Amino acid sequence: MTVSATMITQQYLSGKSASAIGIEYNIDRHTVMEILRDNEIEIRSRSTRHALIHPAIPTNEQYKNRQIFTNGNGRFFYYYPYRKKTLRQTVVSFNCHICQKKAWGEGRNHTSRRTCSPECRDKIRVGPNNTTFVGTKNSGSGYTLVYMPDHPHAKKGYVYEHRIVAEKKYGFIGKEKVVHHKNYDKKDNTPSNLIPLTSTQHRTLHSNIHILIGELYKNGVIIFNESTLKYELAVQK
Repeated sequence: MTVSATMITQQYLSGKSASAIGIEYNIDRHTVMEILRDNEIEIRSRSTRHALIHPAIPTNEQYKNRQIFTNGNGRFFYYYPYRKKTLRQTVVSFNCHICQKKAWGEGRNHTSRRTCSPECRDKIRVGPNNTTFVGTKNSGSGYTLVYMPDHPHAKKGYVYEHRIVAEKKYGFIGKEKVVHHKNYDKKDNTPSNLIPLTSTQHRTLHSNIHILIGELYKNGVIIFNESTLKYELAVQK
């Protein structure tokens, strides 16, 4: 059978895949692709090819209306009416760890699911519901966080420990103020090491530190170690 570029082009534009055309005419798929490119035919994207193979893309309402049935052997399956077929994945029921609502887990990862919704999932990740909860944790910037969900400044249930300690000494500290560590040790949250400052005062204080470092370097109190790229105390002779 003689195959022309026109025949391949018409087949491809009608929705047939390059692989299917190659099988029909007993030619390689890559040869089909080269013919299409030579004739300036736009090659379909992966998402477009998937839509042609699976035209029934589920909507949110269709997904909510899926049915669950059993084959009589204790195994449950999803049935999608809009696809008119059953998924091969087995589904297992479980109770949500937060609201105790019955939910379904499907596929291989159903045993790892513990919540019924994203809202319950967010609740289980923080606080006592977390299996690794110890009351405190480290922030990404080196500070200690304490679980105190009722605090006005709590974010996902956690508050900076230095703010809690400072409030016991100075009273409630609003969001317009920050708590400064006098010795610049973020883990030293003793009351004597903390002081509340406004944002302007805090920026001025940190700027003053850079000026002080320059003065200490000029007076020989500190030196710059070029091997470690750090300032160090000068060795006293």
